[in-house]
Amino acid sequence: MKKLRLQEISFDDFESYDLFVMCCSFEERSISLIKKLNLEKIKSIVFYNKESINYFIGNFGFLKSLSTDISMNEISADNPLFTVDQMMKTFNSYNKQEIKNIILDVTCFTHEALLIILKVLKECFPYSKISCAYVNAADYSLGTGDKWLSRGIGEIRSVLGYPGNIVPTKKTHLIMIVGYEIERASAIIDDLEPNSISIGYGKAEASTTEKDKSANENYSNLIINASALYYNISKFEIKCNDPIETSEIILKQAKENEDKNIILVPLNNKLTTIAVALACERNEDIQVCYAKALEYNYQNYSREGENVYIFDL
Repeated sequence: MKKLRLQEISFDDFESYDLFVMCCSFEERSISLIKKLNLEKIKSIVFYNKESINYFIGNFGFLKSLSTDISMNEISADNPLFTVDQMMKTFNSYNKQEIKNIILDVTCFTHEALLIILKVLKECFPYSKISCAYVNAADYSLGTGDKWLSRGIGEIRSVLGYPGNIVPTKKTHLIMIVGYEIERASAIIDDLEPNSISIGYGKAEASTTEKDKSANENYSNLIINASALYYNISKFEIKCNDPIETSEIILKQAKENEDKNIILVPLNNKLTTIAVALACERNEDIQVCYAKALEYNYQNYSREGENVYIFDL
């Protein structure tokens, strides 16, 4: 894992990559990294959620103005099958022999889209080296008293590529990696009605967000208090800046409940979502679920941080 200062990154830091992949969104940090690229030397693919494009017209227009060679591709937050098809078509249009090194900017994909694209990249580029980059947030939920990133949930669905091994006769254990989205997390617990729950929250010293480092533990306590109906709840700490170690922690939680169906829901940053993908590579019995939010804090979601985390998968 390399931790670089965003302002100090230059073209040279990306000269070894053949393909850059990202997602455009309403967050300003969704375009932070592509500004650092020499677009004449690296092929670039941009995905964007078609349902919410009205919220990021500015960022979308900026990307189109950078270069006519950028490949702009729709995906869907409502239709994961459409997302898979679009990703497959896009990646299969490239000469696989020419793409040896890929860098995936994971910053602003949804949790579901990120999990899907990791599977699709592995399928489409089985012999390529894949690295991930993540631009941290200096703060979330700007200018508001209560921290909130999203409200309400739609359907809860299994993420494509992560079906797990669900046995109807077994009890269900829910592993949830939490952050600021308290209402969303509580709604998921109420809807799934698991027999037992493990709630993971970020260690303060391993946070990627400088402000409010202790918030994750405080909010995990709120979830526990709101889930008074569930007596069998445990807490565990994760490293929000280390997907490898966090994947090991998740696997340990799954091992302790291996006599149950394991459902895993990531609601923290994208590095912990990658940890979920890595854990599921080693334990295919785990089912990963996602619940699309009904409302996002579009105006005050986040502020760009100072650091970029880069690591190889």
